[in-house]
Amino acid sequence: MKLKGTFIYLGVDTFHSTKNNKDYKSACFLQGTDVQKIFLNEDSGNLLYNIPVQTPVDVELDIRTGQNTFVSLLSVTPTISSSSADKSKTA
Repeated sequence: MKLKGTFIYLGVDTFHSTKNNKDYKSACFLQGTDVQKIFLNEDSGNLLYNIPVQTPVDVELDIRTGQNTFVSLLSVTPTISSSSADKSKTA
């Protein structure tokens, strides 16, 4: 199931697993009062490379349910606000 939504990008959180001695990363997105943490692989981490923290973004997620639930980050694009769109028309 694919889900699209507008979130505020909060940054990437890195944590260390003591089980297998590896570092993992998750992207943090705010929607309303809920923070969504999406685990990142190398490809999905590259989607966030040039996006500043606290930027409103449009996010597309792939959610697979079953015995285990997996959420994959498909795309992230900064949201174009109406005020910045109006400025670009007048410039």
